[in-house]
Amino acid sequence: MGSLAGTHDEEVVNTTAPDPLPPSELPASTSSTISLLLATPLERFQCWHINSRSWRAPLSAAQYVSREAFLGRQLLTQDGNISYWILTDTSLSHGEDGARPILASCETLRKDGYLANHGHLEKVVTHGIGSVFCRPEYRGRGYASRMMTELAKRMETWQQPKCSGASFSMLWSDIGTSFYDCHGWKAMPSAHISFPAASEEISAQLRDQPVQLDCSHIQELHAQDLQIRVCPEATATLEAKIRMQSEQRPGVPQIAIQPNYEHMQWHHAREEFQARALFDKEPYVKGVEDTATGCALIWSRTWGESSQKNKLHVLHTMIPLRADGDVLGSIAALLLRAQLEAKTWDMGGGVEIWSPEPTVVEAAQSLAGKENVPIKIRDKESVCSLRYIVSRNEEVDWVANEKYAWC
Repeated sequence: MGSLAGTHDEEVVNTTAPDPLPPSELPASTSSTISLLLATPLERFQCWHINSRSWRAPLSAAQYVSREAFLGRQLLTQDGNISYWILTDTSLSHGEDGARPILASCETLRKDGYLANHGHLEKVVTHGIGSVFCRPEYRGRGYASRMMTELAKRMETWQQPKCSGASFSMLWSDIGTSFYDCHGWKAMPSAHISFPAASEEISAQLRDQPVQLDCSHIQELHAQDLQIRVCPEATATLEAKIRMQSEQRPGVPQIAIQPNYEHMQWHHAREEFQARALFDKEPYVKGVEDTATGCALIWSRTWGESSQKNKLHVLHTMIPLRADGDVLGSIAALLLRAQLEAKTWDMGGGVEIWSPEPTVVEAAQSLAGKENVPIKIRDKESVCSLRYIVSRNEEVDWVANEKYAWC
């Protein structure tokens, strides 16, 4: 069961990036007539045309715009669960097409989250913030800063249940930590590991090494497996883990995003669109599991402008709290299968795992060598940042801070 079924009826708005306003017409970022407003469909497509040059990577501009429209109709984003925002000045004239001037733009995705403390687990509505962009012609004027100030206030109540406020929101910064920190999104620990793809020859050699690799119980996971069984199990496991950690660290709030099928399917829709557009090929395998231990990996592929920027991202690593058998060997066997998958798809950037548990690090280092799998701290790209609204100065733990939560 593929993620793209029944989703080709997209309606593309025929537009392009509007010409930038001349500097003499640009308002001050402190102007009282500047507002953060929901974009119209026309303005939404114009935003994608504006930022396509920076983010489309190997896709053409038209393919990129189509992909963004496509991602707005997935399980995670449908029914108003994604909001498109523009910063505009209400005193400026609309364009001939009726669009308002776009000074900056972003998107917010509604997400199902958890907040736990002292063993009490609460399900909460939160938001991931993405596609924060200000066109080059407008930079240095404070528009992005004004947008984030307005957005911070808006996200405290946006799409929240009646009579309740938001607990937290999150974003992933590609411009370091200082800009978003000034607006309340504090950088969280952002560690990851990466290791190279592997051929069948290397795989055969590794099986002869004393790593205790047993690949006999490894089986592929497809979309239907994730939807029916694996994601519900992963969600239940995370609920138990976050509750347990909140008991072990009483007084320190524990937050997380549900590793549900909706999140995985959004990532898979993204990779499927690219695979079809670039290669006319379908990436059916969505991960692997070890039926003996219950451990599993869910992954997705991303393509850059060269083979070295192609990566297989592990979206989520599932390790049962009471896994039976050799967990280290099980994870090593799963990671080896991920290396083979990365090789099949020419992923020159190899396999990447965010916030890996110690067992995962040890397993990866046993496969590729400790010197080849250092733990890297992200401080410039994809730096996960959290705005904890309940108490702005309180210490917070982000549990399962993995790629699946990214948007």
